[in-house]
Formats: sequence, C-alpha cells, structure tokens
Amino acid sequence: MAIAPFTNLLTFGLSIKANTLMGLRWVEGGFVRMGGTFWENSQRYIDNSPVFRLNQVSTPLLLLHGTADELPITQSEEMYAGLLRLGKIAMLARYHGEGYSPEMWSVENYQDYWRQIVNWFGRYVRNS
Repeated sequence: MAIAPFTNLLTFGLSIKANTLMGLRWVEGGFVRMGGTFWENSQRYIDNSPVFRLNQVSTPLLLLHGTADELPITQSEEMYAGLLRLGKIAMLARYHGEGYSPEMWSVENYQDYWRQIVNWFGRYVRNS
C-alpha cells in the first residue's frame, strides 16, 4: 500500500502549479535531497524513482491519493498505469478534493480510505 507516493522524481521535480516549478524544492534540496538537477544526477533520480522498477513488483499494490494534494496525483497515476501495463495487480483510489492527510478529509472519504485498506489487506495479505 502506498499513500501519495513519490514515484517518479523527474516528473515530480518538473511539475508546475500556477506557472511555478513546485516540485523543485522537494526533490533537489528539500525532503528528497537529490543534491542537484536531473541533468546533473540522472542515474540517482532513476535509481530513487520506483516507477522505473515496476517490472520487479511482485506484490499487489494499493495506491491512495487525494486529488488536491500538493504532491501531484500524476505520481500515483503513472505508477498505476505502469503496473497495469505490466499486468500487475494494482488499484488506485482517488479522493477528489482531498489533500495529503487523510485525517483531515471528509468523514465519507476517510471512512472509504480505511475500508479500501482493510479490504485490500483482507484480500491480498490474510491468505499469504
């Protein structure tokens, strides 16, 4: 299970919001600390971006993401699309209008979030 994951550091670092490169502060020097641009450290970006290793995924993956999260939902969508393309078991639950923290979501979405998690684990973890 992954909640609003960083999946592709290149596309996240180059994401735009209101004509501003919003991902740069997170990727190059902030939370992720790649230590430079993609063009300076391309292999490091690739090595730290799970989307480039989806062919190695063997576990069913549940992705959960609020559509109003500062981390663009395209991160989860790229991951989900890649897993589907490779014939992997995956599900993407999008929560419209919700931000990063599920604890601050609407009651309905928060309950559905937990329902998705419990059902996913019940289906794919209980019998493993």
